[in-house]
Amino acid sequence: NEKTNVLEQKAAFGPKNPDAFEIANAITIPMGKGIVGTVAQTGVPEVINDTSKDARYIVDDERRFSEITVPIVYENKVIGVIDSEHSKKNFFTDTHLRILTIIAALCSNKIVKARAEEEIVQATIARLEAEKIREVDRLKSQFYAHLSHEFRTPLTLILGPLEEMIRKTGSDSELEQLRIMRSNGQRLLQLIN
Repeated sequence: NEKTNVLEQKAAFGPKNPDAFEIANAITIPMGKGIVGTVAQTGVPEVINDTSKDARYIVDDERRFSEITVPIVYENKVIGVIDSEHSKKNFFTDTHLRILTIIAALCSNKIVKARAEEEIVQATIARLEAEKIREVDRLKSQFYAHLSHEFRTPLTLILGPLEEMIRKTGSDSELEQLRIMRSNGQRLLQLIN
């Protein structure tokens, strides 16, 4: 977990995994703590032949005397750790280390692929949301264009005859009323435009 700078147990085999993929009492290990945290920090695999002689050993569910820990690395960055323990001292060999290193590389590829697929999904969602926003904006613009046209046409048809009435009127009181009407009509036309 990059946010909290700790390793979180995501998988287990044996008594810690009683029901398919449900880890009982999952542990978290701070970076640099324990054998697993050290490997996560250094990026260097370790085989511990006797954990009783290594002060870094963290007892999880029960003490085991051999431990092998391999980092999962992508682009020179540790993105996880594979760890296995055995009840016998000196259990793990170089063959175990090579096999676990290959498994870690496969895991790295799988994790990176899953992350890339998630990024593609997020990018697709963002693109679709942007398209939806553009479509809503287009519809709003179209709506306002239609609405303004529906107001502008009758208002223009009112202002035309009003201008004619202003030219023809002889009464000062009527002229004042017509000018007020024209002023308000032109203000409405400006707002619509």
